Amino acid sequence: MRYLKYLIITIICGVCTSNTGFSLGNSNKIDVRNSDFELQTYTHKGRTLQYMQKGDLDKPLVLLVHGAPGSWKVFESYLQDKQLLKRFTLISVSRPGYGEFDSGNYEQSIKQQANFLSPLLEKNHSNHRTILVGHSYGGPVVSRMAMDYPDKIGGLVLIAPALDPSSEKMEWYQRAAGFSPLMLITPKSIRIAHREIRPLKEELNKMLPYWSKIRIPVTLIHGDKDQLVPVSNAEFARKVLVNTNPRILKLSHESHAIPWTRPKIIRAAILDILNQLEN
Repeated sequence: MRYLKYLIITIICGVCTSNTGFSLGNSNKIDVRNSDFELQTYTHKGRTLQYMQKGDLDKPLVLLVHGAPGSWKVFESYLQDKQLLKRFTLISVSRPGYGEFDSGNYEQSIKQQANFLSPLLEKNHSNHRTILVGHSYGGPVVSRMAMDYPDKIGGLVLIAPALDPSSEKMEWYQRAAGFSPLMLITPKSIRIAHREIRPLKEELNKMLPYWSKIRIPVTLIHGDKDQLVPVSNAEFARKVLVNTNPRILKLSHESHAIPWTRPKIIRAAILDILNQLEN
């Protein structure tokens, strides 16, 4: 049942993100042709990824990483947040498999996902290490970056992250869905998301030995009505993050769409981590 709900919701999200950007309750779309946003690309290991950058380059970097499916457009409203722009350089990236130049070229390894995003860490020209923000599937990706590049990461904000391998159950009908006629008529981004999520349990198991490497401030935000990623992931994070004291925020009556329904809480979490790094 959870998978069917996921498939329906991601189809809706995929349609939204494929053209206009997914921004619940927010009509402030970015027209990249008529703004000072910098839509840029970089090439790593032969693949070209796309990202949007905003803010002064000498300020601390915040890297925003979407879930599955998605693109840099998922965080477009954050790129316009004046309070964040006063303190940070903001980058929102389209993960491997998404975006204009790498569309369809999916990557199932979370470790490789982290590696493909790592060149963006060089965009940080401040005296503070980068703060990573990850939503849903983006949560394990940014966590893996903190494990693999500890000298470059200053803090994590995890929004409804899928971290616990025991909560990822792939039944026979879920595997069969990947070969169903329905997949032939779904947007490409949904097909990529399905291919990413199928091995997610195995990928999360691979991360289990490395959680103790994270020694930086972590804030995890999760809705108690999330029907896509169980809120039990928050307790998993508390258990495995043994070398830091994660701040857990469980939001009442909130679903998986926290980035768009509660942006002020996420903004406050990002600013709080910066304050910790400065003190």
